[in-house]
Amino acid sequence: MKRIILLVALALLFGCAQAKDFKYGAKQVFELNSKYGNSMETYPNSLEQIDSMLSEYQELKKLPLETGKEPFNYIVDYRILNLEA
Repeated sequence: MKRIILLVALALLFGCAQAKDFKYGAKQVFELNSKYGNSMETYPNSLEQIDSMLSEYQELKKLPLETGKEPFNYIVDYRILNLEA
């Protein structure tokens, strides 16, 4: 009986765990933009917010993704270049 409960718990754990793929990375970019109240086309209101956001994007670039790492990096690099401009 304990073995069955353990197997069910493990199945739920692995089934509910979200894969860190491109979709997960894109969600993180969206959450970062939402945190500062902007989108890919808009920018923060102050230089302090821009610097803070740049720092967070640099950290986001280190996100270990199982798949889609290269396209994810293109999106993050695009956003970083736009903020630096």
